[in-house]
Amino acid sequence: MDGTWDIEKCRRIIHTLFEAEIFETKNGKVILNFDYLGELAEIETQIKNWKKGKTIEIKHLEQFKVELTPVDKSSVAIRT
Repeated sequence: MDGTWDIEKCRRIIHTLFEAEIFETKNGKVILNFDYLGELAEIETQIKNWKKGKTIEIKHLEQFKVELTPVDKSSVAIRT
């Protein structure tokens, strides 16, 4: 490193990556682009929706909530 990187700069970048939920990326890749000062300038994601020979199943759960009953601690999905 040439001295332009410091702990605070790295912390800001890592914080931004967590806020952008890039660590939740599945079946794809994330490209980080930095400006001339070494600051994070852009986050690009590329998600594969189809791959030859493989079927990708995407499941979306909407309008559901999970409640834990205090008696037996079991999880129950309830449609709202």
